[in-house]
Amino acid sequence: MIKLNLFTVLFLISTITLAGCKKENIVNYQLNLTTTNGTVVKNPAVSVYKSGASVLLTATPNPGYTFSSWSGDVTGSANPLTVTMNGNKNITANFTAINGQIVNVKNTGAKGDGVTDDTAALQAAVDQVAGTDGTVLVPDGTYMINAITHLNLKSKMTLRMTSGAVLKALANNKDNYAIVSIIQVRDVIVIGGTVQGERAMHTGTTGEWGMGICIDGSTNVTIQDVIAKDCWGDGFFIDSLTGAAKRQSFNVVLDGVIADNNRRQGLSIAQVDGLIVKNSIFRNTQGRAPGAGIDIEPDDNETAENIQILNSQFLNNAGGGIFLWLNQKFPNTFLENVTIDGNTIVDNGAVGSQGIVLYCLTAQKVTNNIIRNNYKYAMTVDCSSGGFITGNTVSNTRTDAGAGMGGIYIRDATEGRSAAINNTVTGNTITGHSQNMRVGSSSNIVHANTIGTISLSAATYTVAENVTSKTATITVTRIGSGPGYGAATIKYETSNGTATAGSDYTATSGTLSWADGELADKTFTIPITNDALTEGSETVNITLSNVVGALAGANKSAVLTITE
Repeated sequence: MIKLNLFTVLFLISTITLAGCKKENIVNYQLNLTTTNGTVVKNPAVSVYKSGASVLLTATPNPGYTFSSWSGDVTGSANPLTVTMNGNKNITANFTAINGQIVNVKNTGAKGDGVTDDTAALQAAVDQVAGTDGTVLVPDGTYMINAITHLNLKSKMTLRMTSGAVLKALANNKDNYAIVSIIQVRDVIVIGGTVQGERAMHTGTTGEWGMGICIDGSTNVTIQDVIAKDCWGDGFFIDSLTGAAKRQSFNVVLDGVIADNNRRQGLSIAQVDGLIVKNSIFRNTQGRAPGAGIDIEPDDNETAENIQILNSQFLNNAGGGIFLWLNQKFPNTFLENVTIDGNTIVDNGAVGSQGIVLYCLTAQKVTNNIIRNNYKYAMTVDCSSGGFITGNTVSNTRTDAGAGMGGIYIRDATEGRSAAINNTVTGNTITGHSQNMRVGSSSNIVHANTIGTISLSAATYTVAENVTSKTATITVTRIGSGPGYGAATIKYETSNGTATAGSDYTATSGTLSWADGELADKTFTIPITNDALTEGSETVNITLSNVVGALAGANKSAVLTITE
């Protein structure tokens, strides 16, 4: 038997007790995440993890981006990703921008049923493609928009509407609004569809600034094939809606747009450097002055310059076709270098305005336009200088009493405004007014502004059959054209009346020509046959056609009588 002394027993008891009380050695690790253009959720979401713990990482990209990969202490593209914590981890979630993505607004909740407020759904689609060169696609339907908050477009994006897509403003009582706002952004395209205001349902009575599309302080903006109609203010507007911010836009294009039945203007322009309006239609503006198709009217400390209005139509606008208007009371305001070329400006001015108004500007060019049946004056040049007006066809300006007062009217100093000076007005065709052309200041270079007419000298001619020369001489006159208006030609031709070609006369045709500035009469002859028959008087028809470089005059046809 083994005997244990007291010391041994106590030692054994102490050893057993200490062994039973020993603590486990626990190790904790940290997980550090880095993200840009997205977020990562970790589960469990704690500050430290025990050795061997599993953590689920889920990456979510921001709008316009997609998750691409993990880097750092893990690699790969699995998402979600499970990480085992066997040490401290530093992990980066990488996101890549999506360029050219197309987001259909139906996928962001838009209904397009003409009832639902779709503003938030369309804005979500815009925000998703913002900055990516992506496209928001709006299919056919009527999408109701809260125009007070606007649909706010972002940089580097396209808003594409199908032909049956309508963005329609909800009824409101505000003085100003914009259905679509393009404010302090760049590289924006809007294509197709209709932007429709709520003028018929507007519940207020004041204000004039309810806009279809507002462009404010933005660069490289293109609006193409968009209809803007029924707005409380303007269909299209290039300025600040607030009126307080002085932000100029740059490089704006309106191509193939239509502004129809807007209350104040088809298009207003206040602050822009570089604008092209082409192949567009501005019609039926009425309800609030000025009521023009296009009104270019910078306010105090604003500049509108380098503007082209090309190959467009201005029809039935109550306040006039095109206004270029600089208020002289603003000394720091500029309106310069505007070209109006190749447009058709017809039936404007129901409230007493005109086809084109040029008011207190410089370096304007008005060329090759058809200006017809506008009110009072076809074009007024008032307090403007250095302009060039040529190649326009101006006709039939009207008043309530009948013929209009003037074709092109260049004003002297009046009502505190200085005279229009140093303008060149030449080579225009102006007809049908009580005063076709008013010259104004002697500093203006004004040539006879008509390309003139070509006409037969008489409506009837007579020749005896037994005339010695056996020919009838027909005279054609050119009048009203001076040097600088080019050459002119006209064709002539005979045809049977009661006389018969070959037996009574020789059929004749040809072309008469005039050089630039030449006004001399031209003649041609018709050979007459002296036969032995007694037939009484017979007739030959003479016709002018295909006039070039002039207008056809009063006698475009005549009758030649051959007497026995």
